[in-house]
Amino acid sequence: MLAKVRSKKTPDETALALLADAEAAGASKRALARAALGRAKALFGDPARAERFLTWAKDKDPKYPDPVFELARQAAIRGDVPTVKTLLAEVKKRGGKRLLDQIDFDPTWDIVKDDPDVRALLR
Repeated sequence: MLAKVRSKKTPDETALALLADAEAAGASKRALARAALGRAKALFGDPARAERFLTWAKDKDPKYPDPVFELARQAAIRGDVPTVKTLLAEVKKRGGKRLLDQIDFDPTWDIVKDDPDVRALLR
C-alpha cells in the first residue's frame, strides 16, 4: 500500500487515500511520513505537488525532521530566505543535526549558509 504512495504514477488523491487507509490499518506515523516524503521526492520536479506531501508528512510526524528539511530546500531554491531560516530552525528542534550538516557542502544552501541565524543552528 505505501509503495503505491511513493509512485508518482499514482494520482495524488489516490495516494492520500492510501495513506489514510494505511493509517487506519495501524501504520506508524513515521512509516506514513516516510511514504509521503518518498512521494514528495519523486515529485520534486513539480514543487506544488511535492510541497503538499512534504507538508502532510511534516504534520503527520512532529518529530521527523526530513520533510521539514525538504521544505526548506524548496524554499532555498525559490530564494525565500525567511522561510528557509524558519524551517531550518524547526529541523533543529526535531533533532535533524545530520541534515543540517549538509548546509556547508550543498550549494543549494549558499543563500543562507553564511547567515548568522543559520550559523547559530549549526553549532
